[in-house]
Amino acid sequence: GAKSVMSDTIDGLSAEQLVAGIERYVKAGKTAQGLETKFDVVDKGDEVLVAQHFDIPGFLGGGSTACYTSYRVNIAQNLVQIQLYVNQIFFERGEPSTTAWIKVHSSPVKVEFWVDVHELRNSGLVLKAMMDKVL
Repeated sequence: GAKSVMSDTIDGLSAEQLVAGIERYVKAGKTAQGLETKFDVVDKGDEVLVAQHFDIPGFLGGGSTACYTSYRVNIAQNLVQIQLYVNQIFFERGEPSTTAWIKVHSSPVKVEFWVDVHELRNSGLVLKAMMDKVL
């Protein structure tokens, strides 16, 4: 309760159906925001990896960047783990900035959601451009 949010009761679906629906939604590419220059969904078996590539506006220094989101779905435990990597470097290091959890409870069917924010240090073109604007 205090460290997570809980939905109201969801009627008409089992917990397993809801978790399987989340997995289908991700695999179908429906997490795209529409602002990406490139969007990829890669099903790796034990995880679904979503790669989003963006152009950086000129006033922020220009160029491009990417972020990656890993979805690990465990239908047997009614659990989805979502790890966000804010750029290529953190992705390659295996250092997510956040890990979100979706736990679907079965009796009654409810969704519990929480996010763990990991400590990390960031740098790069966007931060440099923001600093240059201030100075």
